[in-house]
Amino acid sequence: KYNMEGTTLTGYSPDEGEYIVTVPEGITEIGDYAFSTARYLNKIILPTSLRRIGYMSFYLCFGLEEVVLSEGIEEIEDNAFQECYHLNVISLPVSLKKIGTYAFNLCAGLKEITIPEQVKEIPDYCFAGCEYLSKVRLGPNIEKICSFAFAGCKNLIKIENLELIKKFDNSAFEN
Repeated sequence: KYNMEGTTLTGYSPDEGEYIVTVPEGITEIGDYAFSTARYLNKIILPTSLRRIGYMSFYLCFGLEEVVLSEGIEEIEDNAFQECYHLNVISLPVSLKKIGTYAFNLCAGLKEITIPEQVKEIPDYCFAGCEYLSKVRLGPNIEKICSFAFAGCKNLIKIENLELIKKFDNSAFEN
């Protein structure tokens, strides 16, 4: 069911009809592409031991609606949840320090997101195409919002703490 290299989960083969997955404790990293294209995965519960979610780990998980992240996670890499169209429930833990480019790109179902205090930058295309995103709470330590970070977020009507941002690219909120 799980492919492993040490404490890194490198792959996952779902059982037929398996929609909710709880990743076991002891896993510190979800490897690159580990769950990508697990189309019928609906909910994933990640362990407190997890520190990093790798590149394209959940890419194209069309059915994924909910991700339960525990305190302790520090990095969500590039494209990690890209094109998880139905993702609508995710709470970023306070321990999170880095969010990669395109990490939540085209997660159309997201309605609101809170960026934790330790995150310093919202990278390129991070939330682009999240068309139902209406509310963003920015952590007080964000220094920069990069190119197209929130592009195409047609329903974005409230951004808390925007006045604290030192620098943002002109195209950050482009529609």
